[in-house]
Amino acid sequence: MIERSFRAEGPEVEWKVSLPQRDRIANTIAAFANGCGGSVLVGIRDDGRIKGISNPPAVRSELERVNRERIVPSVPIHYIVREVEGRRVLEARVQRALQRPVMVHGPDGDVRVYVREHASSRPANEDEIRLLRRRPERVRIDARMRRLLDAVCRLDRPTIADVAKAARLGLRTARPLLLNLRRAGLIGQKDGRRLWITPSGYRVLEGL
Repeated sequence: MIERSFRAEGPEVEWKVSLPQRDRIANTIAAFANGCGGSVLVGIRDDGRIKGISNPPAVRSELERVNRERIVPSVPIHYIVREVEGRRVLEARVQRALQRPVMVHGPDGDVRVYVREHASSRPANEDEIRLLRRRPERVRIDARMRRLLDAVCRLDRPTIADVAKAARLGLRTARPLLLNLRRAGLIGQKDGRRLWITPSGYRVLEGL
């Protein structure tokens, strides 16, 4: 069965058919906390079909252990058990961290910061870590900035030139506007070239 009441995977949602390895779930929890928060739904297959889990308390206990032992600082998580036609799904709602960046202690002793990009979690680069350490700047989003933000969202790993063209703006106009979007924490930039939209950026586009 496919349950439509659960939100699709994205910047603030991740489905898991069962509890994955500690490292992977720790990365997801930290990435949600470094963004706008998010939900891990355990008991849903990648195609959206509900398998359910037999022992939600045991899954919750393991998630709490990961949060306590791997996440620095540990983050608030609220747990909800949902039942659909006799199949149970555990939702772990990770709140946005007030103290950032939230880091993950890896099995080999390394410490990394993770961020959410679309429906996956990945290691943050140095620029993104710097942005997490400071309070995002407040900016007024005008029509041109919204067009740029929408272009970053729609295009696949675009460059500044790609986004400017899609938003029908010249490079000289687009560059400072994109810089403001980065300082506001609404977009990020990888390898000094490729742009991506952050969870906060998605929220602006959705009017949340």
